[in-house]
Amino acid sequence: MPDDNAVNRTTQARIRSDAFSARLEAALAGRDKAWLARETGLSTSTIGDYAKGSIPGADRAFAMADALGVGARWLVTGEKDQAPALGDEWVMLPYYDPYTLKPDGKPDPLYGIPVRRDWLLSATRTSGGWWLTEMPADLRSSGARFGDVIVCQDPPGRITDGGLYLFQLGEGLAVRRAVLWPETRERSSRTMPAEHPDEEQLHIFADEAGALSVLGIVRALYLKSV
Repeated sequence: MPDDNAVNRTTQARIRSDAFSARLEAALAGRDKAWLARETGLSTSTIGDYAKGSIPGADRAFAMADALGVGARWLVTGEKDQAPALGDEWVMLPYYDPYTLKPDGKPDPLYGIPVRRDWLLSATRTSGGWWLTEMPADLRSSGARFGDVIVCQDPPGRITDGGLYLFQLGEGLAVRRAVLWPETRERSSRTMPAEHPDEEQLHIFADEAGALSVLGIVRALYLKSV
């Protein structure tokens, strides 16, 4: 099980790379890479490398940002305060370190990642309130692995049977599918997650749901880790 305080450098580098690529695509707003190459004096192949996630140095980042009409800091880092107004087809989603999330609220996001609105609507079957974080551990039944980026929403007022949630369980985090048991079932017969940390379901009775630390409801898998 991964250390909650460990930084997965490979995963974070990939997320930054994919996030930069998404911000560049959003800022292009339908204009092609050849146009950006002409505007900046860079080669089309260099712009192509950046579109695949290579992150430019300061001089090139400023040249690209000036041509695109966006802030260089936002283009490179995704800093929220520098975010431009994107077209209706994009949604800027905040990305959070999962180990900084708390049941009573979220900290400032690390950065923003533009995600296509049509994909979000199709993948989550919901209409807004999305945010991003990463899987704290593997969840074999869903195909999600530690470090994968997931689309979440703030937890609803009550836990629903079959919902996939990001829980704080003791000192760690876990994504579990909630299984609500009827009151007629013997409480001593269930499998407790503390006894079986690899269990992928969380068996609970309705009257216990309010005492659980729910950080979010998981809606979709966005990016696979390397």
